[in-house]
Amino acid sequence: MSELNEGRLVAQPDAALLWHDGLLLEPTHFQQMCQRQEQLVSYHVRSAAPYNWGVRQLVIGDRTLATNVFSLSALEAIMPDGLLVAHRPGTGSLELVLSEALRAQLSASAQHATICLAVPLNDAMDRSGRSARSMPVPLPGDGDDEALTGLARVRPQMRLALDSELAKQASDAVLPLARIRCVEGRCTIERFMPPALDSRVAPPWPDGLSFHARSAALADAMQRTLNYLLVATRVRPVGLEDQLRWLELRQRVCAFGAAIAPLRGVLGLDAAAPVDLYLAWCAALGALGALDAAGAVLGQPLPVYRHLDPAATFDAIFARAEALLRMADLPFTESAFTFQEQEQYYLHPFQEQARYRWPLTGDTGSVLIIGLRGLSEEQAVRWMERAVITAACRQADWRAGRRVGAARSLIRSDGSLAPLSDALRDSGRKVQLHGMSTPGLTLFAIDPERDYPGDTDIVLENGTRNGAIDAVLFRHQEHA
Repeated sequence: MSELNEGRLVAQPDAALLWHDGLLLEPTHFQQMCQRQEQLVSYHVRSAAPYNWGVRQLVIGDRTLATNVFSLSALEAIMPDGLLVAHRPGTGSLELVLSEALRAQLSASAQHATICLAVPLNDAMDRSGRSARSMPVPLPGDGDDEALTGLARVRPQMRLALDSELAKQASDAVLPLARIRCVEGRCTIERFMPPALDSRVAPPWPDGLSFHARSAALADAMQRTLNYLLVATRVRPVGLEDQLRWLELRQRVCAFGAAIAPLRGVLGLDAAAPVDLYLAWCAALGALGALDAAGAVLGQPLPVYRHLDPAATFDAIFARAEALLRMADLPFTESAFTFQEQEQYYLHPFQEQARYRWPLTGDTGSVLIIGLRGLSEEQAVRWMERAVITAACRQADWRAGRRVGAARSLIRSDGSLAPLSDALRDSGRKVQLHGMSTPGLTLFAIDPERDYPGDTDIVLENGTRNGAIDAVLFRHQEHA
């Protein structure tokens, strides 16, 4: 592929015409004048924005290649030489037939092949290069339906070809669209993204997500973690150890806040080029580097933006972001109980009980985890000892029998359980906290009854709110 097609070379405009008195004007003069003006605009734009070429819309007819035909249903793109090309339904076919001989050749080579869009360059055009076709053009301001039928429009002559064929000649502007591989005569589209003008362009391989969609999903995951950390650090603790933990969490809050801001800014735009999204991710990864205390990820250089293969760049970016996110990600979500002011109890929807079960180490059982905020550990233990924990359908029965319902244990900082009554045995059972232990939060493990209905609400009742208490139920992220 030439330097022009690789984006490393900006085509020089033709020299200006020399106008002088007595010059016999011909149509060629005006044609050359218009062509130079277009070249100048393209030169300045390309010099200021090197990545101003690529695909804006790409719709492939059959991504599975079941019929051994690669066809385009819709295309809008700017070629490396600045030419705008478009293909719409009803404007003829634009396809590449993968013949049996070609499939056999690709299968034998065991290498991938790139399908490209090719258009003859200006300096290599002949009369068949960019075909002119006659089409009616309404005259502006006439006020009638008459049309000028003799005016012709130039339509670029586009064709699809393999990169191996185009490498033999340098007379075409080339834009790679998809990469295929053939095995035993069966061709499939591989993971390759063409140069793009918009990060929302869907990739050509089946079920692929755009860079914008994948970035938005990661930004949402970071936002969920940030929201939890904000709640966990809302109140500054008193003890020295808790304060050190609080400061560590506040550092994570700052890291996530600084990372999310540039991403949200770019993702909120109506259109964002991949290079803009790449720069936003570079800023985000720099902020998230505060999570990498060991330097395992920070020690690796950031991937370089490759306009000809942006998928390789963004795959590395996303892998790095996920690695950093795992360093502070919380494998759980929390959902708050709703306090019923009139009845003076906490209520939480409790459908699909298994989604909230936490496995125990040293035991085959599992527990629910409830957290209380707004109380010291001692106050929270006293509050929980007197609280009724049961299904909403059994609340009246427990009240009448003066029973507290499900057995519960305090979860110590190391994850071990301290029973609050004789109903729970202390047999070395532990819960993997994974960052759940935060300042101002007291955790309790709840052993639901064996016949606890899984399709009803759970009630947490103490008879009084006892101040500003927040009660939350924790759930595994893998079940979220």
